[in-house]
Amino acid sequence: MRGQNRTGLLLFVPALLFLLVFLVVPLLILIQMAFKSSGNSITIGTQFTLSNFKAIFANETFYGGLFSTLKLSVGVSLICIVLAYFPAIALSKAPGNTRTVLYVILLSPMMTSVVIRVYSWIVILSNNGIINQTLEKLHLIKSPLSLMWNTSSLVIAFVQVLLPYGIIFIANSLSKIDRNVLRASASLGAGPLHTFFHVTLPLTIPGIFSAFTLTFSLTAGSYITPMLISSHQKQVSALTIYQQAMQIMNLPMAAALSVVLLIVVIIVITIATAIERMWEMRVYG
Repeated sequence: MRGQNRTGLLLFVPALLFLLVFLVVPLLILIQMAFKSSGNSITIGTQFTLSNFKAIFANETFYGGLFSTLKLSVGVSLICIVLAYFPAIALSKAPGNTRTVLYVILLSPMMTSVVIRVYSWIVILSNNGIINQTLEKLHLIKSPLSLMWNTSSLVIAFVQVLLPYGIIFIANSLSKIDRNVLRASASLGAGPLHTFFHVTLPLTIPGIFSAFTLTFSLTAGSYITPMLISSHQKQVSALTIYQQAMQIMNLPMAAALSVVLLIVVIIVITIATAIERMWEMRVYG
């Protein structure tokens, strides 16, 4: 028995070393750099300072971008959950072969680069894009509509990129529901809507919260989509971090912004997890 335990630990060591070298150590370096001062040009000071964090909450661009990121991430996550629910129901109810085909269709866009998918929205929403050209040919508009470089276009792009994750998590929760429970609800006189709101929906709360935390985290940490879709019109934290690191070359400020964004994401995920556990205790006891 001890030999088996020892073998299991040895098999776990490579994964542990990988996480240590490529996740924990870089994170510690990032946190350390956040407390360094910015020297002249691109040099990094050696003194320990809180000036970077003070500047974040003193500069409206920084804390405004953080608030915009939080609002955008929550909004995108909620929209993904609402739009994902009914496709997830269809996916969970599909027979074996059909379900496999639907999963392939669902996952196929994820095999394409995010940059390509975001650029496709530029082709669709730009002033000379498909929508504006079609509306002009139908004489419904006289001048192109402003569909790009705003929050709406950014939300559309994010939802299209992240929607498959929501569908997968919710479909997984739906597939775990015992069909006898639904039949029992119907046999007791409950209609489809009553069964959905009082049986199906409560049992899929874990999948909903999992979809929320993942889509929230991916939205908060993305800078490619805001850069291509909204440019500088919508300042979000990830884009600000990119600008501080790659354009201004202020690595300590970029590190401080990254730490603050990481803390905010952890807080939101912790709150969501706590609410999910409270729900599970209430439902399952």
